[in-house]
Amino acid sequence: MVLRPASLFALLACLSGPTGAADLERAELDLRPDFATGELALSARLEYANPELARDFELGLSDRFERVSVTVGREPVPFERGPGWIAVRLERPAPTVVLDFELAGLAGASADERRPVLTGDDLFLLWSDRFYPIAFEDWARFRIDLTLPAGFEAIAPGRLVGRVETPAGVRWRFETSPPVRNVSVFADRRWVRRAHDVGGRAIETLFHPASAPLAGRVARASADVLAFFEELHGGYPFDGFAFLTLDGIYARRAFPGFVGYSPAYLAREMERTGHDAHETSLLWWGYAFGGRGPGAFQWLEGLGDYVEILYDEARGHPVPAIFERFRVEYLASTREEEPAISELRGSTPQKFVHGKYPWLLHVLRGELGLEALRAGVRRLASDCAARACSLDELVAALEAGSGRSLARWRAQWLERRGVPELEYAIVRAGEALRLRIVQRGELYELPLEVALDGPAGRVRVVRLELPATREHEADLGPADGAESVVLDPERRLLLRLRELPPPRVP
Repeated sequence: MVLRPASLFALLACLSGPTGAADLERAELDLRPDFATGELALSARLEYANPELARDFELGLSDRFERVSVTVGREPVPFERGPGWIAVRLERPAPTVVLDFELAGLAGASADERRPVLTGDDLFLLWSDRFYPIAFEDWARFRIDLTLPAGFEAIAPGRLVGRVETPAGVRWRFETSPPVRNVSVFADRRWVRRAHDVGGRAIETLFHPASAPLAGRVARASADVLAFFEELHGGYPFDGFAFLTLDGIYARRAFPGFVGYSPAYLAREMERTGHDAHETSLLWWGYAFGGRGPGAFQWLEGLGDYVEILYDEARGHPVPAIFERFRVEYLASTREEEPAISELRGSTPQKFVHGKYPWLLHVLRGELGLEALRAGVRRLASDCAARACSLDELVAALEAGSGRSLARWRAQWLERRGVPELEYAIVRAGEALRLRIVQRGELYELPLEVALDGPAGRVRVVRLELPATREHEADLGPADGAESVVLDPERRLLLRLRELPPPRVP
């Protein structure tokens, strides 16, 4: 083993997987936590199809493991380690490669949540902590074995196919049918495990005792959310669905096949909205398919926020207040503050992810219509199933599904920082109304609705095509008793608007 300072290439290893065309097909994990000593021992077998005979395999791996060995066919192979990564090089690559890892070390603290990995009550193995050799863009079928003391309950991706008592403890086995990525594994001695049948849909809840009274309500709400997203995306992508409470997490998280909440946050969410749609939507937007390229994790989640808004709209719920708050905060920021889409990171303020990107799909809906947008989302879920899509591929899938070119939407809304900044004035000339608009900053070509409102309500809506020019005037027709004019009354666009006083008429 050689330790060296991290290079840029090595820092990217946690994302890249094998260099070349090797494809991870199957992974087997054998997890052996020691609750008395705090040590985590792990065996990992990664099976690759390697038709192009790739030699280099670069993977993310936690620094907590002090003892590491890697073999191919029982023969040791050289590797290098750096902060959060391991790189394996094969001298004799073959069309099929099986890497066997043996790892052990003190479990320590999670790097991604403020809690220990191993306590006397629970086990917390989070994919982003790289507790196994991981490439974030690899989907594969997994078999996961976990040995625990008696009295624990456990959850991992896939179906529970066995639970056997052994001299070392109870050995749990989970297996996935469809390929999954970014595996997390949890266990807890306090969970109350319940199976629910909601209209023929099987849902499990694993709740701490204080949350257990919410289990039936959560299961019923989740069944409805899942039914909506199944219809939208074209099918549920995992073996089953579970909802659990997790100690020590900031609020809530999605995992392949289950959703976890902190007990306190779950109580607030059920009081506030009565359901989870956000994390459940990420079972698709992040786990069933993913984004590829700089900032992809953030822009994909931001766009995926919009399907939560679609669910709430379809069920007659208001737009979640948090999205409205982030939208207001985003529009109060400046273009200079905003990162480009390729610059989004985990540390990017949420107002730039959740305050902008879901609303860009709302803009697209305004141009395409709801049914065309839904068709585009279904095509995206199909074309990018179990793989990471680039921005080019995402737009191409939405175009193929909707049957429309999205070149303008992409160029104006995805590839630019900022949004349209419009200054406008309403000019009255007798009974006629005219709209004068000045675009500040970048120029946009926009389908713009203008509503004329009177004392008894809406008089009419005028639909304009705003050209990409600095100044523009449009005839709104006769006032017909209208006392006010509202731009973008249905908020189909993401705009910064400022009304100017009408010009003086000499």
